[in-house]
Amino acid sequence: MKSQIPTSQRLVLAAIPLIWRNGFSAVSVDMICREAGAHKGSFYHAFPSKNALLTSAIETVWNRNRAELREMIAQATEPLQKLDKYLDWTLLYQRRMQRELGFVPGHFHMAIDITAPEAVARSQVYRAEGKALLAQVLRDVLKDWGASTDLMDWLIDTINYIGEGLLIEARLSNSIRPVEALKPTVMRLIEEVAKKRLDRSVNDFTIAP
Repeated sequence: MKSQIPTSQRLVLAAIPLIWRNGFSAVSVDMICREAGAHKGSFYHAFPSKNALLTSAIETVWNRNRAELREMIAQATEPLQKLDKYLDWTLLYQRRMQRELGFVPGHFHMAIDITAPEAVARSQVYRAEGKALLAQVLRDVLKDWGASTDLMDWLIDTINYIGEGLLIEARLSNSIRPVEALKPTVMRLIEEVAKKRLDRSVNDFTIAP
């Protein structure tokens, strides 16, 4: 029941879908309070500002995602299986959030703007943590295939860019199809580069200006 949930938590849980759908600047304290069934005075008792609530919302989303990702990856033993699980989670998560929110949300940080610098900084920390988790999985895969260090770094950055781009497109088009393309795209990229000798320099795959 709502009354059994601390007001601060009710406000955060109410704010997350509102911010994710509309963007941080478009969501007012009144909207959050109305959704949470809380008085405005209760809001400022729980949080000094809307920006402070946003930081808590970011923490809530990432703590949940981190736990799910680690659990998913832990189900596999081989590096390639771990990558497979990571990519599966990305699609499954977007599908689940689409059912819960009524739209394809992409990453939560896509709804944050520069008017909340502390929240942006916190989001960047968590994004870096997520990227580091994917990077470790990818390094283990590429190490097994004999990739050079510079090629590993290039592939990791490229795969991160692809993932970000597909999630942005999914959010903008409100379609899950771009996210469905992530796993086959990443796997095909790794396989194609592997065929061209993973010990080659990253410069061998770069187009000269």
